[in-house]
Amino acid sequence: HSLPSSSSSPTPPPPPPPPHHLTTSPPQVFIIAMGTDSAPGMFSSPTMVIELFVAAIVADIHWIFGKIRPYASILFMVVAAVALSFVSLYVEGPHQETMLQSYEKIALAGWWIGLGVLSSVGLGTGLHTFLLFLGPFIAQVTMAATECNSLDFDLYGVDRFVCASEGGSAIPTTLSIASLVAFEAFCWGAGTAIGELPPYFIARQARLSGMKLAELEEEQDTSTITGRLTEFVETYLGSYLTEKGTLQKAALICIFASVPNPLFDLAGLTCGHLLVPFLTFFIPTLIGKAVNKVGLQVFAIITVFHKANLLLVIDAIETYFPFFEEGALLSKFDGIRTTFHRMPGEAHAPKKANALSMVWDLLLAVMISYFLYSIIISKMKEQWSIRYGKKAQGKATKEE
Repeated sequence: HSLPSSSSSPTPPPPPPPPHHLTTSPPQVFIIAMGTDSAPGMFSSPTMVIELFVAAIVADIHWIFGKIRPYASILFMVVAAVALSFVSLYVEGPHQETMLQSYEKIALAGWWIGLGVLSSVGLGTGLHTFLLFLGPFIAQVTMAATECNSLDFDLYGVDRFVCASEGGSAIPTTLSIASLVAFEAFCWGAGTAIGELPPYFIARQARLSGMKLAELEEEQDTSTITGRLTEFVETYLGSYLTEKGTLQKAALICIFASVPNPLFDLAGLTCGHLLVPFLTFFIPTLIGKAVNKVGLQVFAIITVFHKANLLLVIDAIETYFPFFEEGALLSKFDGIRTTFHRMPGEAHAPKKANALSMVWDLLLAVMISYFLYSIIISKMKEQWSIRYGKKAQGKATKEE
């Protein structure tokens, strides 16, 4: 055979790979987005950020519909059953009261579970709903119980936290107060456990598809406390989960979930990356967060806001912090106590504007705004990585 002459035309280069589309599944999108470091900012390019955010939401909706399409018949039966149960509320009969109570309980559980999910979802950028909702709720229950010397009061509605006409003779115990808020606390804790699932599934999807997570590949700055803790979690947790059996894995995950731990997102990523079985990850997480961790938080709030302890705290604050006007906190506390003794059906007295309430409202607005901002930026980076994430694509290709 003769060799080709040197004057022959060179072989044309292969065509470029086709661009990514909106149909990329959200788990893979999120994996790529973690490595994105050149995405536009909200203040430098707001129009592009909003455009990419909307495109990411459209992609998520398309992905969700694609996932539930095979189960359309089951979904239709569930929706039909729920619709019939709603209709039954308007049909007179002995079942109405039971159905109404059931719906109220389900709605209440959904509210607290949703708040728990908002608290833990977002890889560290969640909304701190314990400080904003559950903590104040437990504090109000504790103050009402210790003021009324009874647990005989409503937790919701117009007459919430109104003492009965005849109070009890003894202050309720800490355990009895905790049992009064156990349902709300457990639902909130279960929501925080559910909110930890996205990092787990993201890392699991990455491992199964042959991709690497930038969160697990980045070099940590060990000169800081956070960097040293992160390196310890990555090294120790990864080696332990690789070597130990199911019970040891579950015990370690439960311990991690039982304490206030900002690095638990990294633990979820590690468990997913090492393909720890779902139940081995979720059940210990649920026990740790919905029983152990929230139990400690409940008892801490009850202890601080118990009537006798709260008076000591107020006295200590006014003694050691001179910028508080003497008697101001005590008068505020006395004003709250009077609300527990109002007549049934009587509305709360209008709140007077003061510096403390204004600071609280401002803090609430800032926290909610930052939470929404973090969601927009996160979704925007997902879509940015689909269109322009060549660096992340190269990393995934190299791993393959």
